Amino acid sequence: MTTHRRQFIGSCVAAGIGVLAGCSTSSEDSSESPTDSRPTETTTPVQSPTETLASTTPTPSTPDGDDSSTSPQPKLSADDVNGTTLFGGSVAVSNDGATALAGATWDSTNGRMAGAAYVFERSDGSWSQQAKLLSDDTDSRDYFGKSVALSNDGSLAIVGANSDDDPHGDGGGAAYVFARSDGSWDQQGKLAADDGTGGVKASSSGNDHFGESVAMSGDGGIALVAAPDENENGTAAGAAYAFERSDGSWSQQAKLLADDGSRIDQFGSSVGLSRDGSRALIGASHDSNGAGSAYIFARSDGSWSQQTKIAADDGDSDDQFGCSVAMSDDGEHAFVGAKYDRATASDAGSAYVFERSGGAWRQRAKLTADDGDSEDHFGTSVDISGDGSTLLTGAYGDEDPHGEEAGSAYVFERSDGSWSQQAKLVAGDGESEDEFGGSVALSGDGSLGLVGAKWDNDPVRHAGSAYVFDI
Repeated sequence: MTTHRRQFIGSCVAAGIGVLAGCSTSSEDSSESPTDSRPTETTTPVQSPTETLASTTPTPSTPDGDDSSTSPQPKLSADDVNGTTLFGGSVAVSNDGATALAGATWDSTNGRMAGAAYVFERSDGSWSQQAKLLSDDTDSRDYFGKSVALSNDGSLAIVGANSDDDPHGDGGGAAYVFARSDGSWDQQGKLAADDGTGGVKASSSGNDHFGESVAMSGDGGIALVAAPDENENGTAAGAAYAFERSDGSWSQQAKLLADDGSRIDQFGSSVGLSRDGSRALIGASHDSNGAGSAYIFARSDGSWSQQTKIAADDGDSDDQFGCSVAMSDDGEHAFVGAKYDRATASDAGSAYVFERSGGAWRQRAKLTADDGDSEDHFGTSVDISGDGSTLLTGAYGDEDPHGEEAGSAYVFERSDGSWSQQAKLVAGDGESEDEFGGSVALSGDGSLGLVGAKWDNDPVRHAGSAYVFDI
């Protein structure tokens, strides 16, 4: 399951306000999975200058006066799991933190690895599964659930299926919109590119992989769906498609391409939207020999145009800047991951904060983990609070405290213009190769975090899970 630095990876997940943010951490399109061997869990305290919060399964509420951020938090998993599903490979949470959505790309209800997505709701502090989302036409190896996003109120969901074969052939991809009404969820529409192409399922050659990453505006009226292997600007140069909803129906409004796009850029590795859907952030993780970049587009009078291109001040080849992205509500703050950056050690990873001022975008900070180490892949997944003051990023390869690739996530906060690490999040029952942190999401006010661990072995081998934290 180790991810190799120069491996061609076209599998990054989307990010946006109230939505998932993250990069693919391993090849889900392969039947390979990690071995069952697990090292003995260490009980040595984490040596970090910031608080370490460990999530566990629900327990009785703590006495009054306890810090809620350190109390045990729920662990979410599918109630019908009976085998490897990779639940938690993608996650999203509503603005108020009361609705959560998790993808499970290897669920086999509709065929082997057809995929599914699960909706959870919080009531009186407890979480319960409300619905299992399946598309009307999903079949084997569609990988439905590859990416997920929610509207601010949690009443609309979009789910990517990057290897769906209808209507453009194997690997062409699709995305599905679901709506909640009176507590029930129903499929509202299926989105596909007007000019999509497919080829051999699970191949990166000749397949657009539309649905690899998705984002949704706060009111659920705008959807952004990426196809990082689309070929208009060259093989796997990538594209993103904007859709609008009117009277419950969806239509494609624009196809977004980088002005300087070229082969293997993977434009669309990740996507994010401002709350009103008027600004888009699109990662291109393989641009410039893998150094990576991100593009900002603006919508005006229904038309989209590229506004600028951003990149790390200290970017280097193979950093994969842009593998994960997130945007604040007002579209004035951008958060971009670079999971292979060698800032502190080989492939330790980093993340960058950009702000818009006077119409220009500038890099404001580069973030790394206080205890970063080689192959942690910090920046694999990112999300940002609505006001841009709280950041959450996953490091699926971190081995401290639960072993190799057990994973962790980090919380950063801004004060007086400066950023500092506030907490390190780990699974209370973490084990090696869980890949906790492969996907992350934040509530609008940044007070609740959701962290996926798609290779978690509880309740069965590689069933996957997601953990809730009060931040």
